[in-house]
Amino acid sequence: VSTQSTGPSFGMNPLFKIYPRFGIEVPVLENQFKIISYNLLAPCWAAFVEDYPTVKPEYLAWEHRKPRLQKEILGFDADLVCLQEVEFEHYDDFMKLFHDNGYASILQDDKKRAKTQKTANAVLWKKHAFEPLWSNHRSRAVILGLKSLHTLEQIILSNVHFEGNPLKPEQRFFQMRSLLKEIQKETSKLGKDGHLKANVLVCGDFNEAPLGLLYHLLSKGSLEKEFFDPLSQTKVPTNCFKHNFKFQSSYFGLPEEPTFLVKGMKSDAIDFIWYSMPSLECVGVMKVIPDEEKDELMKGLPNKDHCSDHLPIGAILQFQNKQEQE
Repeated sequence: VSTQSTGPSFGMNPLFKIYPRFGIEVPVLENQFKIISYNLLAPCWAAFVEDYPTVKPEYLAWEHRKPRLQKEILGFDADLVCLQEVEFEHYDDFMKLFHDNGYASILQDDKKRAKTQKTANAVLWKKHAFEPLWSNHRSRAVILGLKSLHTLEQIILSNVHFEGNPLKPEQRFFQMRSLLKEIQKETSKLGKDGHLKANVLVCGDFNEAPLGLLYHLLSKGSLEKEFFDPLSQTKVPTNCFKHNFKFQSSYFGLPEEPTFLVKGMKSDAIDFIWYSMPSLECVGVMKVIPDEEKDELMKGLPNKDHCSDHLPIGAILQFQNKQEQE
């Protein structure tokens, strides 16, 4: 596999690599795992064909997109897969192929959801690599406790899909605040310094670029009383909210590439895989836009072969043992 090493200049492991694409040819060690996050573009939204002017309507049909998405996701050979915009109506049918290929899965099941809500988040894991321990279903996230069957380490994985209106950063803040409080409840069970011991992941579609409030909150750990959100040009009252995790984006320090590409709409990096330090370390990522596909992808998504309006992102994360943390 041809890889590109960023070297230590980004403050990462000197062995950190950028992979053109994840697959079985990108193996991981027993103390590592491969994770993918991908917004599928639910069939109910793809039905609005006028929103996707660069693709023929027949290529938006679920019958066309479903087998290609399944093949693409299976091809990544990921240990963990976080999917957004999974339609309730199609969940069982879509997951059957993955279940037949060694994965188990869970679908976000918020009991308070509106009857009109058609989509949710789903998490898949390789059954030989992880065991589920517990789950917590929120309105915009599913939080899952998992145990690595290789190292016996436990992780807290959140798969999120936050408010999509670019002019509603306050709603996204409320959703993230609620999520972080739930994660803190779990890490407090680990005793003193539980937030440092815990292996925490927050992945998914944040619907907000790196200049926004959410990126600032996760990377800095706190917000001033009123945060001026440069994306919406509004002030968001935050009451100086803070958390005690040390999060880092898997793509931190790398040239920013858009993960959402629809002609006529702003292209931005809005999908992320955040991990907690020092318990986890990122040792590799999957390139968002492969060089050989750049010209075609930048024309707009979906297209005949790439069947979502988002691009998948992926990371290889490594458990850090106690000696390395000290």
